[in-house]
Order: sequence, then structure tokens, then C-alpha cells
Amino acid sequence: MLAALIPAPYIDTQHLKIPKWLTLPTLAVGLVFNVIRGAWLGASGFNAWQLGEQGAFVGAADGLLFGLAGAALGFLLFFL
Repeated sequence: MLAALIPAPYIDTQHLKIPKWLTLPTLAVGLVFNVIRGAWLGASGFNAWQLGEQGAFVGAADGLLFGLAGAALGFLLFFL
């Protein structure tokens, strides 16, 4: 995350926008992180978010849904 967060403010102050080549890979890394976290929690027998504690595969799907919900909420807040 620091690799994306360090150049973002500099580029933003210079050009008044953050380019897609920086934001889209950061989104992908966040989604992958949430899938791995959800699978880990599901395999450990914990509830990742909404789908319950049903194993690593369901935990990964739950993590993906959590990441997509967060991305949608962030997009909605900045779109408004």
C-alpha cells in the first residue's frame, strides 16, 4: 500500500488527478488481500463477514464480497 500511497499525493498535486495506472492495481491488491484474509478466517473457523464460517472457499468468497462492497462504497462517496 505504501508503494501506491507515496506517489499518489505528489502526482495529485502536480496534475490534480490520480491516474488509473496507480488506482486500478491498488484496487486489485486490496481485493486479493481481502480474498486471502477471508479464506484464512474461513479456514480457521471464523466468520469473515456475512456468509458464515463454512470453510476456506466460502471465506474467500466472503472476502471478495467484502472488498467489492468497500470499493463500491468508496466509489459512491467520491462520486457524489
